[in-house]
Amino acid sequence: MRKRDEILEEESIARDKIWYDRHMLAMENEYPKEKDPGVIRCIKGGINAAKKLEKKYGKKNLQPYTDYEWGMLRGRLETLRWVLGDDWGNLDT
Repeated sequence: MRKRDEILEEESIARDKIWYDRHMLAMENEYPKEKDPGVIRCIKGGINAAKKLEKKYGKKNLQPYTDYEWGMLRGRLETLRWVLGDDWGNLDT
């Protein structure tokens, strides 16, 4: 059986990778259109967070994912969270 710390570490990795992918998609599609100063401050914070993840995991290990890899990563996060006591379907990042 896996130790709780090991499960938490894997959950953190999956969460980081999913967050990074969602952030990069938003950078391409939504953020360029943004005009609200408050949202722009949040975007800048997201850019800094993304840079930290790139340093931690290496940019080549963060994306792009095939549809299959994306599904596996989401399934991993959902399963690890279920093992830790969350309800099924929790994919919040």
